Amino acid sequence: MELPVTVPAFMSITIESLSILEGEEYATVKRSLGLNFGTKYVDKFLTCGVNQRLPDFLLDMGWQIFAFDVLIQNADRSHDAPKKQNMLTNGKELLIFDHELAFGFVFDLPFNRNKEPWIIRHLDKLWIEKHCL
Repeated sequence: MELPVTVPAFMSITIESLSILEGEEYATVKRSLGLNFGTKYVDKFLTCGVNQRLPDFLLDMGWQIFAFDVLIQNADRSHDAPKKQNMLTNGKELLIFDHELAFGFVFDLPFNRNKEPWIIRHLDKLWIEKHCL
C-alpha cells in the first residue's frame, strides 16, 4: 500500500539508560529492560499529539492508514488510554509504526475467530470507533 513507515530496529534498554528518564516514563521504561523492538530515530519528526487533527493535505493518507489498520485489525492506533497514535509527523508528512497489536485476530481463540472476516463484527466496531483517525 506504500504507506509511510518508519525503519524498525532492535533496542537494548539498560539500567544506565534509565538515568535520563524520570517519573512515569522511568517506571514504564524500567519494565522493558533488555532487548526490545523499536523504531529508528527520524530527525525533525515528533509523536502526533493526542487528538491532533490532521491538516487537510494529509487527510487522504489518514484514510489510507485507517483502512490499513482495519484490514490488519490493528487496535493499537487509538485515542483511548494509553493514547498511542503510533504516528510521527513533521507537520508535512506522517510516518507510522506499530510494535504490539497489529494482526489482532491471531490473539482470538480459534472458536471465537470471525468466520466471515469481510463482515465487521460488533466487537471489532468497538476498537474501530476508538481509532485515532
